[in-house]
Amino acid sequence: MIKAIYVDDEEPLLDIAHAFLEGNDRIELDTTTDPREALAKVLKSEYDIIVSDYQMPGMDGLRLLREIRTANNKIPFILFTGKGREEVVIQALNEGADFYLQKGGQPRPLFAELAHMIILAVQKHRSTESLLVSETRLKRAEEAAGFGHWEWNFNTGMITASHGAVLICGLNKCEIAVEEFMEMTTPESKEKLYKSMTDLRRGRSYNLDYRIKRKDNQDLVELHAYAENDLIKKVGFGVIQDITAKRTAERELAIKVDALSKALNDMTVQDQVIKKSEARFRSILRNIPIGVWLADSEGRMVLCNAAFENIWGKGVKLGKDEGFNFKARKMPSQVPIAPDHWVRGKATKRDAVVENELLEVILSDGSHKYVRNWTIPIDNEEGEISGAMIINQDVTEATETFNMLTENEGRYRTYIESTNEGVFVANYSGHIIDVNRAGCDLLRFPRDELLSLTWRDVLHVESLEQALISLEELRQSGKISVEAKAMRKDGKTIDIRLNAVRLPNGHLLGMTSDISEIMKAKKRMMEYDDVLKFLRTYDAHSMKMFEEGQRAIINGMKDYGVKEHLDNAQGSQLDHKI
Repeated sequence: MIKAIYVDDEEPLLDIAHAFLEGNDRIELDTTTDPREALAKVLKSEYDIIVSDYQMPGMDGLRLLREIRTANNKIPFILFTGKGREEVVIQALNEGADFYLQKGGQPRPLFAELAHMIILAVQKHRSTESLLVSETRLKRAEEAAGFGHWEWNFNTGMITASHGAVLICGLNKCEIAVEEFMEMTTPESKEKLYKSMTDLRRGRSYNLDYRIKRKDNQDLVELHAYAENDLIKKVGFGVIQDITAKRTAERELAIKVDALSKALNDMTVQDQVIKKSEARFRSILRNIPIGVWLADSEGRMVLCNAAFENIWGKGVKLGKDEGFNFKARKMPSQVPIAPDHWVRGKATKRDAVVENELLEVILSDGSHKYVRNWTIPIDNEEGEISGAMIINQDVTEATETFNMLTENEGRYRTYIESTNEGVFVANYSGHIIDVNRAGCDLLRFPRDELLSLTWRDVLHVESLEQALISLEELRQSGKISVEAKAMRKDGKTIDIRLNAVRLPNGHLLGMTSDISEIMKAKKRMMEYDDVLKFLRTYDAHSMKMFEEGQRAIINGMKDYGVKEHLDNAQGSQLDHKI
């Protein structure tokens, strides 16, 4: 239900509005003759939309609009004004009004148009607010997780980066040419990245690590990237993760492990060396933020650090056979882990080394965690395996964040596909890069064919000039509402209403509806009004002719679809009030 308030100093008009909007089960209408009362109610967030007359004592409609927008209130606003106030309409639209409607004519079509505007403006406002909330959540999630996503348009050669990707790469804009991005790649990574990007264009995905130099400060960044080809949209898309800190820690850990191995091998030399080596080893284990433990040749745990205990809790104990009383499964295959597939069955076998194994684990207290595993066999002087080092990294937060990003993208698609209006997304050059099912139905085009077109291809030639003007207005003000003519795939011309906004990444989002029948009705009603005005010029001797003509017109209106009408006296009274 839409809660609307209509302010007008003419009480008869408020009564008419109630009479004609009372039967609309989507609109709950409140009215007032005092614009200051309307302002107070709106600022308390009691309403979804406000409809205002222009000329009112004490505060006109433009001032009411300014007061609302000054309070940073974005409630949809419709200016309901008299004829001959074009300059007022232009000023209202420039100051944040969503629509305007001129008074005059027959009440039924007038207020039907007003009801349509109310529903359209509120739907547009709600969709825009939902989209902004979703994008804000996505930005925060990417920042927290150190992730970013991107999309490469094969036709334009431009890469569009998300907020997280912009932060990781040190970019000053969300769009960058693929050649410019390749220049950021370090020499040792350039060849393999170029090959992977070429494979991506040919329909193959890639999963690799490479290095770049940040655009802003030339700092070295190590990235893990995964990408796939969307054959329908003709784009490549993927995610990147800054793994610089992880790789640094791994290299440091490898160095420390080498030192530890050497120290362990020298432990038999003398007691003092053993004590010093053990102290050094335990100090390193204590300070490493990744879980580390040692197993003997039988797979029994002989040493672990605090980070390991934080990961696994009390589920494992020193000196026991592995003791892993947990349920777990490999990700993403979700294959359960058998008891002999834990470290006891792998760590001490040279041909079963584990690298970067991701598990979903159910701990003894019932909680879930995501853990990555590595195993490193330890050789004695004879080259035999005398034990193993096992490394565990808790990646629960990062994994859940990635899953949340995927879920947000799915939710965004659900919102767009659920609306009955055509939703189009175009890039800065005008190419259509996304469209929902209603948009395809509106223009009778298959989705893949629409995604190969620009807005110039679907607009009628007589609307192109105005479209260029509206596009510039959209880039300046951030939103527009226009009427235009569009061409369906079958060659039929339809009238459309387009409400568009500029998205933070520079793309253009448009909500489109077919108003062909409304435009036809407007034209037909104008013709009837002209005939009625002509008939009323007759004198009293021609009244009989006037009445017959009027009955013929009313019968014509019935044929057109008008089910009810007022008698002559009521019609004259309503015309006087309007």
